[in-house]
Amino acid sequence: MDVTELFRCCRTGDIEKLRYLIDVKDIEVNVRDNWDSTPLYYACLCGHEDMVELLLKNGSRCEAHTFDGERCLYGALTDDIRRILRRYNAINSDFMRRESYDEFLRRSFEQGMFADIYFVVHDETIPAHRAILATRSAYLAEMLQTKWSEKMVFFPRTAEFNPGQFRNMLKYFYTGKLDVPFEEYEAYLYLALQFELWQLTKLIKSRLEKAKTYGASKRGFVRVSMISIDPAMEGKNLKEDFTKLAEVALPEPFRSQQLPEESMFISQLLGDVDYELDDFSSFSDVCFDVQGYEFYCNKVFFCHRSDYFKALFEFSQTAATNQDLEDDCRITIHDVTPAVFAVVVAYLYIDDAEIPCDFDEIYDVICAVEMYLLPGLKRHCTNAMIEILDVSNVLEAVRVSRTFAMPRLESECCRFIAEYMDEVRVNF
Repeated sequence: MDVTELFRCCRTGDIEKLRYLIDVKDIEVNVRDNWDSTPLYYACLCGHEDMVELLLKNGSRCEAHTFDGERCLYGALTDDIRRILRRYNAINSDFMRRESYDEFLRRSFEQGMFADIYFVVHDETIPAHRAILATRSAYLAEMLQTKWSEKMVFFPRTAEFNPGQFRNMLKYFYTGKLDVPFEEYEAYLYLALQFELWQLTKLIKSRLEKAKTYGASKRGFVRVSMISIDPAMEGKNLKEDFTKLAEVALPEPFRSQQLPEESMFISQLLGDVDYELDDFSSFSDVCFDVQGYEFYCNKVFFCHRSDYFKALFEFSQTAATNQDLEDDCRITIHDVTPAVFAVVVAYLYIDDAEIPCDFDEIYDVICAVEMYLLPGLKRHCTNAMIEILDVSNVLEAVRVSRTFAMPRLESECCRFIAEYMDEVRVNF
């Protein structure tokens, strides 16, 4: 329903609805309809300049010389929109929405922090994380436990791909996005086949043919020299892949509370992966002990989403080095309950969490959010607290909103008080 509303408001110019879908619903702006069109394309086609700006600021893809980029430019209703698109072509959409889940995945790969495997291609070393690669590909999961079990993996100098192409393919496993120049498509096809990515192989071929046909049909008015792959084209949800790691990280009973049964280990339920949870537990590199409950996690999901955990890991590593001790990567958490920590872990892995419905329990999660520096999870808590507002807790919710800088919660509390003034006064 939200996706339908997204396309509708981009055609009609309902910018307030678009803001609501982006800010509150956190909707993906690069989805596609049955005609392979994106919300940005319809906003350009219908001449809604303010909506084009908003979509681009929130990560809509429109790179120069790609099928989507040239299509938006060609179909734009006004020259002003074309100028906006050209201006944003200088800014890769990967750098938009700095707090977004996609941005976290991009940084995880490009910074390589706490990498646990290194690929050497033509003397260039490329760091990566076993847990992410294993959850994205059954082929890689097997290789990482057998032939690639060592920390360094070397490819022969006669390999049919260069370091840049291999790096881009690894980045695809993190982000689901891949840019393929026409003149290099054979190398990417080779890598896709080697990694047994059959759907990606078909997609590269079909997008290449479609882009060439589109460019030829415009008789020189557009120049398409690259194809762009994104998760929406494959019908994939990266968060579903990483649910496997969340399952390993969360002990019972919190696993059942945080991960709905229908989403748990979805790739295994569909028959894509034959590995049990134990196979993925070997990729954990840190254990959090919270009141006796053990959470076997992956540093990469914590350090890139929370400066608190980044500092915690760095301190632990430095302390072990200074004392000539091996870092056993076991950390005891004293400040939160296991239930609250489970909410934090679920959010860090899949960008979503089951927030409690009790006011005091939501407050405990908010306190943890402030300590762990997780503004995205604070938005989830805001929505949860708004859902349970009533005359008995609205004044306390106002205090919470002001204490923790939650302006949307404060606004909703004021609206609620104005609507139920008499009841609130009696209760007070």
